[in-house]
Amino acid sequence: MAAVREEQFRKRLAVALIYSMTKKKNKNKRRRWMCTTRFDDLLKRVSPYVKHAKTHRTPISTMERLALTLRVLACGATQQSVAETFKIGPSTARKILAEMCKTIWMALKDEFVAAPSQTRWATIATDF
Repeated sequence: MAAVREEQFRKRLAVALIYSMTKKKNKNKRRRWMCTTRFDDLLKRVSPYVKHAKTHRTPISTMERLALTLRVLACGATQQSVAETFKIGPSTARKILAEMCKTIWMALKDEFVAAPSQTRWATIATDF
């Protein structure tokens, strides 16, 4: 029974954190928030790269992992504070953050970072 309550709490917490990151009401115009559509798109892109065996009764979902990572990257939250917020250990938060940063890179690099062409490599080599 406690495990079910903990899982429900984690899901509600992840949704609340995602909502707080995606809400549009912000008086500081320089700060940008991620809309839910983009979050869902990013979640869909990284999901194939996140594979975990269900070794625990209440595994940390991909959505929670992504929310934790974006909270650190976008808001500047410390790993310790995120670990406390998500009710997980600091070492678990560090592992999730490292894993998800690599996963986001793998999922987005081909589309958003172009590989240099032959002429670009030659220019780089000349400038070096």
